Parts: sequence; C-alpha cells; structure tokens
Amino acid sequence: MIIQNNKVIIKNALSNENKKYIQDTYQGCDIPWSYNDGVVWQNDPIDFQFVYTISRNGGDGQGPAWEAIIPILQILDPWSLLKAKSNLRTKSHVLQESEYHRDQWIPGSFTAIYYVNTCDGYTKWKDGDKIESVENTLIIFPAHMQHLGTTCTNTNRRTVININYMPPQTKIINGIVYEHNNNIANALYTKDDINYQKIWREQSV
Repeated sequence: MIIQNNKVIIKNALSNENKKYIQDTYQGCDIPWSYNDGVVWQNDPIDFQFVYTISRNGGDGQGPAWEAIIPILQILDPWSLLKAKSNLRTKSHVLQESEYHRDQWIPGSFTAIYYVNTCDGYTKWKDGDKIESVENTLIIFPAHMQHLGTTCTNTNRRTVININYMPPQTKIINGIVYEHNNNIANALYTKDDINYQKIWREQSV
C-alpha cells in the first residue's frame, strides 16, 4: 500500500482468482451496459461512456456483477455504501480527458477506483497527480477531491469500477468526523477534509 498526496494506491489488490472473476464478468457479455451521452454531464456533445450501476442508495446488488466486487468491499470495509458502478469508455484515436468533477459532496465520504484492465488511460487529480490504468490496482481518496478519467488508445476499452462509500466512523464531534475506525481512512483523513466538512456544514445552514 502506497500513500501519497491524500491517496491510497494498492497494487495487486486482489488475488489472481478474484481479479480474473472481475475481468471475466465486466469484460464478458453478461453486463447490460447502458449508453450515456456524457461522462460528467448528460448530453455532452463530445464525451460518452457506457455505465452499469451495481448498487445504488446503499443497497446490496445482485448477481455476478455484485459478487465480483465483494473482495473489493472487504478491503474498503464500508460503513455505508453510497453507490457502486462500472464505467466503460471505448477506444479513441486521441486520448480524451473528461472534465474535472467530484464524485460526492458528502463530508467524510470516499471514492475507490478499481482498474479492471491495463491501458494507456489514467485518472488525474487537480493537484497534478496522475495514476495510470493498470489492472488490479485500487485507488482510494476523499470523494470531494476533483479528478478526471480518460478514454484509451491502445485497447478497445477502458473499464473501471467506481465505489463511493462512508468508512466506519468512531469519533464525531458536533457532526464533524475526526477519526475513522479504519486504517486506510485514517491514513487519508487530513485537516483539509475536516475544513471541508466545516465549510459544507456552514453552507448547508
């Protein structure tokens, strides 16, 4: 596990058996992908992607798509699962970046991105970090951090699994989370996140 700039990077996150199950599931013919006009915004005239929602609003999913991500959830140890989905972007002649965006505005929430396949695409953050898409790599970071994804040019598709969740919480003062009951979450939780929660609460009043 590598920690850099408020991000956790776990290479070879899953066993070969679990990695293969995910690849066979999400790169096979059984996922009913839905076409989206846009990656960040609907009806985007430039970007598009295919999406499959695995779980929404904290509910457990069903079938192979859900079963395949259970080993990832065991690493994350979520207190509450906000959303889990898979994104598929097809090959382009020139690498195309999406717009910067936040996955969640909920204070204390985290985003996890699992790379299903290796390609020349990547995830990039506004702080300048860029992580290449290498299969079986898991990236975890506070969900309010702005980031973007890309297409790929050297394979037919770039497939990622995106999970938004709340980690176990143990120390909350006046509605603000100061400590998590989770080693990964505690490694990421910084003063920036506490300040973000305070700003969010003030704007919500």
